[in-house]
Amino acid sequence: MARLFMALSLCVVMLSACGKKAEETHEAAKTEEAAKPAEAGITKEALAANYNLEKGKEVYEATCQMCHNTGISNAPVVGTKDAWTERTKQGMETMIKKSIEGYQGESGQMPAKGGNAELTDEQVGNAVAYMVEASI
Repeated sequence: MARLFMALSLCVVMLSACGKKAEETHEAAKTEEAAKPAEAGITKEALAANYNLEKGKEVYEATCQMCHNTGISNAPVVGTKDAWTERTKQGMETMIKKSIEGYQGESGQMPAKGGNAELTDEQVGNAVAYMVEASI
């Protein structure tokens, strides 16, 4: 009888732990999914507060749209959320740095300052913010 009681008690403890673990996993997945674009502070509100999106649009139209409207060299097309999801996980600082310095990835490349060496770092940052804001 004592063994049966111990076995039942052990089963109750194990089932309880499994239920809590499943609940925690589900909650973590929901939180992770909700935070994808915002995990590095990237929200439309944060972009508008920290960057000049109007100036970014001007730079985008003059320099960036050639690749980011068509996907040349696997550039993420502006307005295509899926194309920007992995990139936004890096955070704005990393995306801007790669855009300023240039970047050669496995599936594409980003020329330094979009190929326009006359752009300032601030102009590049504004352009990146404009593209991200239009894509999240």
